[in-house]
Amino acid sequence: MVFRSRRGSENARNTFPLAVACNGTWSPTGVAPITLRRPATFARCATSLPTVLTGIPDARLISLSVSAPCQPRTASSFPTERARILTRDDIAVIASALAPTPGASRRQGDEMTNELDILVLERELDRRPDLPATEVDLASLGDVLRDLGRELEHGRGFFLIRGLPVDRWSEERATQAFRLLGSRLGRPVSQNAAGELIGHVRDTGADFAEPTVRGYATNDRLYYHTDHSDSVGLLCLRPARAGGPSTLASAVTVHNELVRRRPDLVALLHESYAFDYRGEQPPGSTIPYYESPVYTTYGGRLSAYISQPLIDKAQRFDGVQPLSAAAEEALELMQQIAAEDGVRLDMDFAPGDIQFLSNYSVLHSRTAFEDFPEPERRRHLLRLWLRLPDSRALPERFGLGTRDTAAQGGIFPRTTADVS
Repeated sequence: MVFRSRRGSENARNTFPLAVACNGTWSPTGVAPITLRRPATFARCATSLPTVLTGIPDARLISLSVSAPCQPRTASSFPTERARILTRDDIAVIASALAPTPGASRRQGDEMTNELDILVLERELDRRPDLPATEVDLASLGDVLRDLGRELEHGRGFFLIRGLPVDRWSEERATQAFRLLGSRLGRPVSQNAAGELIGHVRDTGADFAEPTVRGYATNDRLYYHTDHSDSVGLLCLRPARAGGPSTLASAVTVHNELVRRRPDLVALLHESYAFDYRGEQPPGSTIPYYESPVYTTYGGRLSAYISQPLIDKAQRFDGVQPLSAAAEEALELMQQIAAEDGVRLDMDFAPGDIQFLSNYSVLHSRTAFEDFPEPERRRHLLRLWLRLPDSRALPERFGLGTRDTAAQGGIFPRTTADVS
């Protein structure tokens, strides 16, 4: 059964932006998109056009102006071209930070901690999720992470780090290293009602058609979507046997293309839709769904929030009215544009790759994949959700609406003590 359910006011019309775009850059305002001619191909403009954010009171939009043609330059792969490659010194700094006990065994670039050290740090991090950001000295790597973190809100909206030695480290050690690096960017927040700060992205054999099943627990293709936090990070421990690359699209590019192709549909995506809580609503709430627009403009920024399965599955609830044909078309066209060769950017993860992105300016997806038969070789990624210290202002009714609560933008655990 395909669930369809999202309902916004048919008469309400928010203001929404008209952007003048330049291929090849994302502006600090989050208005101008990056447009890639094909996966792993990059373009630079000789002349940048101005970025304009204009509130339009209704759906009568004019077509976008676009930049002069750009000369593309093809890279062998995205990670090689644009990633930050961890150096031997970086790895030594990370490993040393994970070995706070004076008697720990140490060898640069290799295993440096015993199990007791790992346990001590894990307990400290569980008590204080912000510990690495404030008390662990990462030397020059800390400066690198600070600069990369600015990309999430004030740059292109994503970055990739390569070279964490997960092939030499245990899963527990790689997990703590990932959390250490992520905590330098922001505060980890709860990803589910169990209060988990580290998520495991792998196929559990679950059926995505079930209302409470989340896509990351399957090997299905995922819709382009955003997660429920300011930023999401992934660490690849093992890739799939075949398929499963990460694919990104600028949420602003998608919006601009909607304006250009179907201006009559744009206003519908600025209305409110019902999203399924999947049984993870905040304490005291008896309503099984929440409402949010897909796009919103606030504080001079265009922000996106989308999860097609949560919209579809909310149809089963009383009080959620069916989508109009036009709203269905707008959502489907949004997915179609994001997947186009001139918009999307594919990334094949290698073991040790770390990707972080902004959930407000970048849509992300994943193709279906085939796993190895051996359990120890199957695709396995770790995930972090972060509350960023310099994140943009958002309206109260946007996304889950938990950013200014004890959940800090994540999902409320069964007891709020898990996020205090």
